[in-house]
Amino acid sequence: MYIVTNRTVDESKHSENEAFGSKPIEGPNELRLAEASRRGNRWHIKILPDQITSAMAKSVDLNPDNTYPASAYVARKLIENPATAPSRRNPDETCCCLFMATTTI
Repeated sequence: MYIVTNRTVDESKHSENEAFGSKPIEGPNELRLAEASRRGNRWHIKILPDQITSAMAKSVDLNPDNTYPASAYVARKLIENPATAPSRRNPDETCCCLFMATTTI
């Protein structure tokens, strides 16, 4: 599952309670992307960098010599394998969907 959030993030943390802060990022145009997957009965959160790495670009068939935003990586991941939505037999599979994490002001 991919998460779009306007919350502050801690890239070194990987649980949903620690990776996302309690306050919105300063400024109305700041959004961050994260990839969430199940590991047993827990969520594992990977905050994506603003600009993807060369290895990430290569993994989704983008030119690793160029720079791309995290949204390009997520779009390619969703397009390349839309069949990865969780099945009823295995609900722990990674899901390709978008979830908007919002905040009230």
